[in-house]
Amino acid sequence: MVTTATALTADGRLLERIRTGRLEGAVHSVFDSVVNVRTADVGLVSLVARDVDNAPNTLVVEVPSMAPLRARPGAHVLARDGRLVCHGRFTVDVAKATAWTAELPDLAGEAESDGLARMATELGRILDREGRRGGIRPRPEPAGTIETGVSRTLAEATQRLIESLGTGDLDAAGRWAERLIGLGPGLTPSGDDFLTGLAAALAAPGTRIHALAPWAVELVATCRARTNAISWTAMYEATRGRVRESIVSVLSAVAAGDAEALRPAARKVISIGKTSGTDIVTGMQAALHLERELRGAA
Repeated sequence: MVTTATALTADGRLLERIRTGRLEGAVHSVFDSVVNVRTADVGLVSLVARDVDNAPNTLVVEVPSMAPLRARPGAHVLARDGRLVCHGRFTVDVAKATAWTAELPDLAGEAESDGLARMATELGRILDREGRRGGIRPRPEPAGTIETGVSRTLAEATQRLIESLGTGDLDAAGRWAERLIGLGPGLTPSGDDFLTGLAAALAAPGTRIHALAPWAVELVATCRARTNAISWTAMYEATRGRVRESIVSVLSAVAAGDAEALRPAARKVISIGKTSGTDIVTGMQAALHLERELRGAA
């Protein structure tokens, strides 16, 4: 029996491709709230349950979990007649779906008033209170020697990366960033998540650090083989300013200098995965601190 579901929202570019029948691929991976589809031209496309936020190349479906779709890795998926179809498994109707687009805010106002430093400090407080340990933020008592070693490497590499960017040594920054890619626990490794948050902040206009955005684009483009497809796609999209809605909300609160709005926005990102959200927010915070350093040195 084929399950029929309805799309609620979708990335605008993806929605247009589905409606015009220009999408084809195969199921890549299946999780409780996400079904990933690998395509030849778009890369990974995600179908997510209704409680997951909007994101690039993502279709939010009116189902509580992906289980009813009965997706299986390798199953053929294509767009046809305004629907996304997986033969013998499911059909997702996009006729009434609302288009969503990731739009990063301009940070110029807060950057000029030094408000980004205040927002970075506030993010640090939130991370100290609510950040999850086990990724970039080590556990107080590491579980074993492997975890201890990974935590030390993550700590050193993130610190050295930001220091190198601050001094303008992009070659050294690239070497430290490469050490982070694919490093750490989780489906999206902690090092990748940190770089996703960092890249998202670099991609937002109106700052001195925005000049580093092309560096991030080149770095991630050349490191595809160093990590898994899901994690690399998130980093790749972030370098181009295309991130999930909850990350946009954090940067929007930063742009407005609104600490009250920042707290719930940051908490929502922190809730992603076991440590992924914490690592992403840590990357954004590091970028804001870097902005302060660059302005102080000017």
